[in-house]
Amino acid sequence: MAKCIKCGKHGLFFKVNHKGICTDCEASEKREIEEARKRYLQEKKRKAEDDWNKLCSLPKCNIIRSSNKIKVQQTSFLKDLNFSNITAKSSLEKLGKFVVVDIETTGLSAVHDDVVEIAAIKFENFIPVEIFETYIFPTKGIKEEAAKVNKITEDMVDGAPLLYEVIPSLQEFIFGYNLVAHNFEFDFKFLCRGGLDIVSDKRKYFDTMQIAQKMLKKPKYKYDKEWEEYVIDYNSDYDVEDHKLDTLCSYYGIARNNEHRALSDCYDTARLFKKLAEDKIL
Repeated sequence: MAKCIKCGKHGLFFKVNHKGICTDCEASEKREIEEARKRYLQEKKRKAEDDWNKLCSLPKCNIIRSSNKIKVQQTSFLKDLNFSNITAKSSLEKLGKFVVVDIETTGLSAVHDDVVEIAAIKFENFIPVEIFETYIFPTKGIKEEAAKVNKITEDMVDGAPLLYEVIPSLQEFIFGYNLVAHNFEFDFKFLCRGGLDIVSDKRKYFDTMQIAQKMLKKPKYKYDKEWEEYVIDYNSDYDVEDHKLDTLCSYYGIARNNEHRALSDCYDTARLFKKLAEDKIL
């Protein structure tokens, strides 16, 4: 005679599952799990919103518009930049002082496209202490496909400074700090072409995309005869499908706010940097 180990009900035709639980208790257990999951997600969302509000309340850098136009700079040196890695012997304390930088643009070409937003956050011991944030006026306008991604419209950048006008303030903001970015070369190709100097001062450079590529494996691909293309082999041993910021934040459980905007991507890159460092060192 079957008997539920949870509620104690029993009977000749009474049914229990493989765990010895009846249908009613199984349904109740599923509801409890779902409710607990919802509470967890709500708490996670609430904390992410609280963190975001705290970030937005931090002191903001006083950006002074410079009238000295800077010549377009060569950026080929970025390909040979010596990026620092994180090892088991790295000092978490020393890694915690940095400036993380992110930009939004009208396209992928530093020659033909424009910056429309710059954000940078200064960190001490992995704690954000000051923000640099500004729209940038794009001289070539905003492409529709770019606006769909970052939601930045021409009305939003109307009256904003040109890139060269804010470079001196950004230069001062990053002075004395290591630099962190996700896909470092992309962001700094635009900024250095606009006149930012990142090599004259002694500092380290960290690319969270490169660090993640060394730490987290991508899946192998196999040829699918039916579709006549290469597809992910989900049976292969891998950590993440790609090393995009969204994917890596999801992997480490970093709840995102307002993604694909410069300040938000800055903050999430910094949190990813900390997760990668802790993963490697601790």
